[in-house]
Amino acid sequence: MNALKAMVFGAAAGLASALSAPAIAIDMAELRTDCDSESGRGHEWELQAAYCVIYADLAADDEEKAFAWLHSGNALEELERYGPAIADYSRAIELKPDYYGAWLNRGLAKRRSYDIEGALADYEKAMEIDPTRPDAYNNRGSIRMAMEDHAAALADFERAVERAPGRPDLVFNRGFVRQLMGDSERALSDYDLIVAQGAEAEEWINLSMVQYRRGEVLKQADEPAAVRAFETALAHNPELSASHYYLAELRGFGEPEVRDLGKALDHADAFVRMRPDNVQGLYLRALLLAESGDAEASIAAHRTIIDTYAGYAPAYLKALEGKGYLDNGPEYDWTAAAQQALENCVREGCEPFE
Repeated sequence: MNALKAMVFGAAAGLASALSAPAIAIDMAELRTDCDSESGRGHEWELQAAYCVIYADLAADDEEKAFAWLHSGNALEELERYGPAIADYSRAIELKPDYYGAWLNRGLAKRRSYDIEGALADYEKAMEIDPTRPDAYNNRGSIRMAMEDHAAALADFERAVERAPGRPDLVFNRGFVRQLMGDSERALSDYDLIVAQGAEAEEWINLSMVQYRRGEVLKQADEPAAVRAFETALAHNPELSASHYYLAELRGFGEPEVRDLGKALDHADAFVRMRPDNVQGLYLRALLLAESGDAEASIAAHRTIIDTYAGYAPAYLKALEGKGYLDNGPEYDWTAAAQQALENCVREGCEPFE
């Protein structure tokens, strides 16, 4: 396929017509594999889409042409070129009106381009074509969850799981919407079902996120178990910043059996490194520094927030006045009196926004 590859890169327009030259022999089976987004060939997406355009032009029947447009759409969607992807999925549907995958994937492309009604219509058509498959229900449930229609989302996720029992991504979505609905027991049960599958689940779902959601549920009632879940999440993905945040919070201010200020500060530092613009993380780190006895570092951390984010100076001034550290404080300006009030508050162990 080297000659073909050269032509793909060198002639973006009129590719198929260029291939009609008798000097080039085309292996259609090989070309089909190069077009197939699930073949594992690992082509660059632009190249794969180009192979698909050629295959669509040369294929002998509508079934194969539809296959080519589906996989061209898949490649374009990976490139976040949703308009052209939708156009290619539509070509596949014109050639093969009952093409479940084309309806499903066009729905996803429409959702990603913010055509929610169009996405829902495509998912429902996919359900009509093949009501035994889970993905259209799962995708519609994801839209309904994003729209905060949690009961309808749960119903869709239930239907998806019924059609593919135990599939980790489907079970995770059901667990997450249950978590959003306050059904912690069933949410945890779903997350535990995924964890029990071990490494096999990783084909479908990021286990770091499963453990993170487990931690979110567990921290309401079982802080030691929550710490273990968040630490396991980090073992899968050390860059999962939200796990660092919760571990900093639990290790710093949780139950006595989970407290460890050294680890809390390590996690706070990691979180701030990953998300330096997150004021909540900066504030938590300032509190932990004070808790560890380093008042000067805590004061400096609070000042970083005040100096970097203009909107927070008035909030600090109001809080310090409310706690009695500042009399008739200025509304916006950070003065020497305001600085002294902050220093007194921190050294006396108060929390400005407690």
